Amino acid sequence: MTTHEHLSIEILADYAEGLLGDADATSVSEILASCADCQAEADLLVSVGQLLAADDPGPMPAHFAARIDATLADLAAAEPVTPKSTQATTVGGGATVIDLASRRRFTPAARVTSVAASLVLLIGGVALGMQAIGTDGSSDPGLGATGILPTPSSDSAASADRAALYAQTEEPTGKDRKKGKNGAIIDKRTGTVFVNNKVLFSDGTVVVKKKNGDAEVRTFSRGGPITTIVPRSAVKPTPVPTTATTPVVTPESIPQPTPTPTPKPPATTVKPSEPYVKNSGDVYSQENFAAKVQGLLRASGDVQPVFSESSESTKPSPTDQNRVSSGAVRSDEAGVPARGPAPADVAAKVKRCADQLGYTGVLAGDVGTWKGQAATILVTRNAANAKQADGYVVFGDCTKEAPATKASIQWEQRVDLPDAAEEPTPAPSSIPAPNDTLPGAVTNSTVASTEQ
Repeated sequence: MTTHEHLSIEILADYAEGLLGDADATSVSEILASCADCQAEADLLVSVGQLLAADDPGPMPAHFAARIDATLADLAAAEPVTPKSTQATTVGGGATVIDLASRRRFTPAARVTSVAASLVLLIGGVALGMQAIGTDGSSDPGLGATGILPTPSSDSAASADRAALYAQTEEPTGKDRKKGKNGAIIDKRTGTVFVNNKVLFSDGTVVVKKKNGDAEVRTFSRGGPITTIVPRSAVKPTPVPTTATTPVVTPESIPQPTPTPTPKPPATTVKPSEPYVKNSGDVYSQENFAAKVQGLLRASGDVQPVFSESSESTKPSPTDQNRVSSGAVRSDEAGVPARGPAPADVAAKVKRCADQLGYTGVLAGDVGTWKGQAATILVTRNAANAKQADGYVVFGDCTKEAPATKASIQWEQRVDLPDAAEEPTPAPSSIPAPNDTLPGAVTNSTVASTEQ
């Protein structure tokens, strides 16, 4: 071979084992000193030899042994023994030719060693892959029949594309990663070995990582030399200048003005309506209590609305449906704090009684008599049913010195809100008997008497 070619694995193996003559060894040393790739290949052979010597993979499977035997036979048949020896000579062009004929005349054992040296990468990959996969006697379910994943060489793509698949192989992680001797990392799934800047595959392919980030893929074929392939990914394409194009204007690409949000009007706090208060002085009794309370509610406007089915728009809102304006007095005749004809001091008394008893939502009130004593009448909204109200008879002036308590309540009754229709004029003889049921009164009213 000439100095313009890489040294073969055979020569490197013989050189490592000291099988070359002095002249050949000197020539190889000179080439190694000037060829970084050849030196890296020689280092890899030494590393693989050390790995194989350090680890015992056990018996070799039959299909691996048959593969190696066939390759050895091919190599042996392709290398005839040269009967004579010549020295290194210089041919035209100044290229030096190394005469290796002398080493062809070794003993059969030595010659077998020389031939087998060309298979070091193949045998090393197979043996190390067998160690990684066969150590625990099992293999990944997705592996092929040989226990090794299909290598990129099985792909039908072009050689450069196939080489790119080799070059993209990454070190395994997790449970697929096994540490070997001399810093080697082994992929337990495929048997691929990662040593320094090289990746050794079970089919004899070697990926050499360059310092500049590129990679070379070297493949071995039976009876042939090592072929170096530069993957497509390692070839950096020349960027093609692009011509700036005017973007197509579409309605979606035209920026739209941001609409100015319409400010919302400030929330208006609606003060609850003041209770409607009378100062009738009427006589209240158990028999007429419901009717009189409904009269107060009708006067205050707290009634059940009546509307036709054909006019949905006339329905009051939920917040107003229990307070519908009527012909009742709804002016500020008595001023603050209440509505109705009662003077201010009477309206104030109604509010004091309600506050001291803890009642809220007072709708109406009145001052009259109960069982011959002065009494304050309170009407509040029922919390459980918006269509009902609760009426109370309270004794006392509800002053600070004598505040109203639960004991001050003499009577309480739940009453339905009256309809919005006008209150019918009672007949003169419509005084109910004690056991009669008043119109509008709740038949299941809760009645509590605390007569003193």
